[in-house]
Amino acid sequence: MKTSKILDNTVISAFLKEIPSVDLFEKCNSEFHLITSEKVHSEASKFFSKDKIAYSHVKVVKVKTRKAKRLLEYLKNRFPYLHEGELTSFVVCLYKYKLQNKKYFYVTDDLRMKKVISQIFSESDLKKYYDKTMGSVDDSFNFTGTIGLIIRLCEKGRISDLEILKIINDLRSSTFYVSEKLLKRLRRCNHEIKGAS
Repeated sequence: MKTSKILDNTVISAFLKEIPSVDLFEKCNSEFHLITSEKVHSEASKFFSKDKIAYSHVKVVKVKTRKAKRLLEYLKNRFPYLHEGELTSFVVCLYKYKLQNKKYFYVTDDLRMKKVISQIFSESDLKKYYDKTMGSVDDSFNFTGTIGLIIRLCEKGRISDLEILKIINDLRSSTFYVSEKLLKRLRRCNHEIKGAS
């Protein structure tokens, strides 16, 4: 069964704009289910054509239930410095995947969002949104960033050494911030996989 990758707008933007030399949507779609929230889809649609968005084959999932909507409002008020796109994709991930015991990873490059994920689960006010109906949620929450997702594709043998070099070149000439440490990890990933074979 494929793992679902719930994407925020930074990932979609990186795949469509910052890394043009490798079709990362095609590679991801062969391995994972790509999901995003309606809000993230709306944000992406402002910057990219309908054809590009449709080509990505990212499924749009809405925040529907009353409880999920209330949680979203709580998070928007509690963390006003986080974008609604990250928050809606987080809520989709929590209700549609984590609480349903489905295989998932939340993929975001927003450092502020990554920092508050553990805080979100430790806050007692938050528990009223999920404890009664779905049991308790521990603080283990699967998340990564764009580079982590690319490394996972590499581990699955979906990206060649040449494509890794193209991705690194694209990232170095883009506005997408990535540390040298992560770029080195990206460069090594195919070699480590081949060495283990």
